[in-house]
Amino acid sequence: MEVSVAAQLEQLTGEQYEMMQLDQSVINNLNQNRNSLDVQMALLAEQMELYRHALESAVDPSVYLLAIQGIRQNMESILNYNRNVFSIADSSLVLTTDNIRFVNESIYSSETIEVNEQVVNEIFLSVIGQEQFQLGDDAINQLEGIAAQCPLAGGNAVFKARAILSLLNDELVYDDINICLQAGIILRQIPKKPTARLYPNPANNSVTLVYELPEVSTAEFLLFNSVGMLQLKQQMKIDITQMSFSTEQLAPGVYHYQVNTSSDFQLNGKLVIIH
Repeated sequence: MEVSVAAQLEQLTGEQYEMMQLDQSVINNLNQNRNSLDVQMALLAEQMELYRHALESAVDPSVYLLAIQGIRQNMESILNYNRNVFSIADSSLVLTTDNIRFVNESIYSSETIEVNEQVVNEIFLSVIGQEQFQLGDDAINQLEGIAAQCPLAGGNAVFKARAILSLLNDELVYDDINICLQAGIILRQIPKKPTARLYPNPANNSVTLVYELPEVSTAEFLLFNSVGMLQLKQQMKIDITQMSFSTEQLAPGVYHYQVNTSSDFQLNGKLVIIH
């Protein structure tokens, strides 16, 4: 399932939509489906982690299995829609691909960014556009040369080349910090934002807080009822990524939680309790 989803997460460019002659409303649906699949994949990974934790802790994992089954059904529904769209567009795919290739070959430029774009477009149209999913050695060498460039110097084609190569090897990693530094370009590293989420949500007898708080010395979890009264307060350990606590003493309803840190980060969310 992960392989099938990953293949559909590749966002299609405007030229590809035009090539498949898709209506704008269908394009919007495909973009929305892509975002939905991102969310479902994240939820699936989190539920699998909770399921593994339940097995290690000898806790009943049935609630996580039900959640995983529901996520799987949601994903399959989205994938079925996508398959139907591309199946309908398939009849005109090859003809329009030939037209686009002709336009691509007529473009001449000596600029690196434009040359990269033209090379990647030609490989894409010659292989994937013709429903042939095998790359020759020459095409692979060209893609590897472009993929190894700094994106700021090589343009968006660098990311496209990496995406195509990932179909052959999904373990490829590119260190753009060092790659760009060799090209005389210094990239500003963006610090990772802290995250915190509760699962399952709605919760019954217990709930798990999954979090990541980089470069934070102390943090605490606060849970408030619908009228703002503090119901639960727990200190969080920075050296772990999750903590579980009982909700049996809490009445059914909607609660609000906060994660306060010593570095002035504050995360907020809602928790629904059902019994």
